[in-house]
Formats: sequence, C-alpha cells, structure tokens
Amino acid sequence: LTFLGVKYANLKVRYAVRGTILSFAMVLLAYFGNSIILTNTYNFFLSTNSISFLFLALFVLLIFSAFSSGSETGMMASNKVKLRNLSKGSKGAMRALKLLQRPDVLLASILIGNNFANILASAIVTIIMIDYFGGNVLLGSIILTMVILIFSEITPNTIASVYPENFATKS
Repeated sequence: LTFLGVKYANLKVRYAVRGTILSFAMVLLAYFGNSIILTNTYNFFLSTNSISFLFLALFVLLIFSAFSSGSETGMMASNKVKLRNLSKGSKGAMRALKLLQRPDVLLASILIGNNFANILASAIVTIIMIDYFGGNVLLGSIILTMVILIFSEITPNTIASVYPENFATKS
C-alpha cells in the first residue's frame, strides 16, 4: 500500500507509511477489538438495564453517524474558492479550509468515527433485541441497516451534496 500510494497517488513516503499504519491499526482494532468492545459494552449497558437509556444512546449514535457521513460529503464536495470567500467572515469556513489542507487525515478521522458509531449502534441493537424482544437479532440487524442507510447515510449525503459549503462550515 505504501508503494502504491507513493507511485500512483503522488504521496510523500511519510504520508503513505502513516496511511498504511493507520489501515493496519484499523484492521487490528476490528479483529481484536470487537470482542472486547462488545463484551464491555454489554456489561455496561446490562448494569443500567434501562431500555430508554439504550434507545437514547442509539439515537445519539445515529445522529453522530449522520453528521459524520454528511461531513465527509460536504467537505469533499465543497468549493475551496467559495470557502475562501466565506472565511473572511466565518470561523467555520476557516476551520474547513484548514481541515481540507490534509484530506487524508480528515477522511481517516471521519471514517473511523463513523464506523465506531455504526458498530456501537449494532452492539446496542443486539442488546435491545436479546434482552427485550426475545432474541430476534436478525430482525434488529435488518431494521438497523435500513435506518442507517436512510437516515445516517443517504439523507445526510444528499443534503451535503446539494449544500456542500454550508455543511462544510458547520462540520
């Protein structure tokens, strides 16, 4: 991956190595961290044992996932000239321009946050389905997939692609 990034994407070696290490770390986290995260999350939420708390946490995670998805599209689709003009009177536009100077770090951060929110939402839905709805985890997974696709992926990305500068300045 490092050599491909240097050769075809014109990345500096330092950034390509950093990207490769980040990718490797994400794979290790996904492989080893799933059991740790799910077990600790399950024990934490079992101690509270409140369905309203679980639904509140799920709602917050879905909002964060929607914000992350919209931020990704808004930042990448925004016009830098428009952002420079907006930056004269807007701190958000100045922050967006600063973040866009390093799009590799920006995308990695957004995607890690979005994946974390979606995986944790999946763990919470599993807990809800096991404890309160007779263990029908497949139904919970299907419902969560549709909710994430509609409300946390498609809708925010559509809004961000129509109004990219507005979304980028608020991200």
